Amino acid sequence: MSREILEAVKEIERDKGIETGALISALQDGLLAAYKKTPGASRHAAVEIDGNGDFRVFSIVPRTSRPA
Repeated sequence: MSREILEAVKEIERDKGIETGALISALQDGLLAAYKKTPGASRHAAVEIDGNGDFRVFSIVPRTSRPA
Protein backbone atom coordinates (compact mmCIF):
# COMPACT_ATOMS: atom_id res chain seq x y z
CA MET A 1 0.00 0.00 0.00
CA SER A 2 2.88 2.40 0.59
CA ARG A 3 3.64 2.70 -3.13
CA GLU A 4 0.03 3.63 -3.80
CA ILE A 5 0.14 6.32 -1.14
CA LEU A 6 3.23 7.93 -2.65
CA GLU A 7 1.78 7.76 -6.16
CA ALA A 8 -1.46 9.37 -4.98
CA VAL A 9 0.43 12.15 -3.19
CA LYS A 10 2.50 12.88 -6.31
CA GLU A 11 -0.61 12.86 -8.50
CA ILE A 12 -2.49 15.25 -6.21
CA GLU A 13 0.54 17.53 -6.05
CA ARG A 14 0.78 17.54 -9.85
CA ASP A 15 -2.96 17.94 -10.52
CA LYS A 16 -3.96 20.30 -7.71
CA GLY A 17 -0.68 22.08 -6.98
CA ILE A 18 -0.74 21.16 -3.30
CA GLU A 19 2.73 20.73 -1.77
CA THR A 20 3.82 17.23 -0.80
CA GLY A 21 4.57 18.33 2.76
CA ALA A 22 1.04 19.60 3.24
CA LEU A 23 -0.43 16.37 1.87
CA ILE A 24 1.77 14.20 4.08
CA SER A 25 0.83 16.31 7.10
CA ALA A 26 -2.87 15.89 6.29
CA LEU A 27 -2.40 12.13 5.94
CA GLN A 28 -0.64 11.99 9.31
CA ASP A 29 -3.46 13.96 10.94
CA GLY A 30 -6.08 11.65 9.43
CA LEU A 31 -4.25 8.50 10.48
CA LEU A 32 -3.81 9.86 14.00
CA ALA A 33 -7.51 10.74 14.24
CA ALA A 34 -8.44 7.23 13.09
CA TYR A 35 -6.01 5.67 15.57
CA LYS A 36 -7.44 7.68 18.47
CA LYS A 37 -10.90 6.24 17.73
CA THR A 38 -9.50 2.73 18.24
CA PRO A 39 -10.46 1.18 21.59
CA GLY A 40 -7.47 1.19 23.94
CA ALA A 41 -5.58 3.81 21.92
CA SER A 42 -2.89 5.77 23.71
CA ARG A 43 -3.97 9.26 24.70
CA HIS A 44 -0.70 10.70 23.43
CA ALA A 45 0.50 9.41 20.08
CA ALA A 46 2.24 10.48 16.89
CA VAL A 47 2.18 9.23 13.31
CA GLU A 48 5.26 9.13 11.13
CA ILE A 49 5.32 8.49 7.37
CA ASP A 50 8.72 7.64 5.90
CA GLY A 51 10.07 8.20 2.39
CA ASN A 52 8.76 4.81 1.27
CA GLY A 53 5.18 5.67 2.24
CA ASP A 54 5.20 3.31 5.22
CA PHE A 55 3.60 4.72 8.32
CA ARG A 56 3.93 3.99 12.02
CA VAL A 57 1.97 5.11 15.04
CA PHE A 58 3.99 5.79 18.16
CA SER A 59 2.59 5.95 21.66
CA ILE A 60 4.12 8.85 23.55
CA VAL A 61 4.59 8.17 27.24
CA PRO A 62 4.90 11.40 29.21
CA ARG A 63 7.70 11.57 31.73
CA THR A 64 6.64 11.76 35.31
CA SER A 65 8.53 13.95 37.70
CA ARG A 66 10.69 11.99 40.08
CA PRO A 67 11.06 12.95 43.70
CA ALA A 68 14.37 14.58 44.56
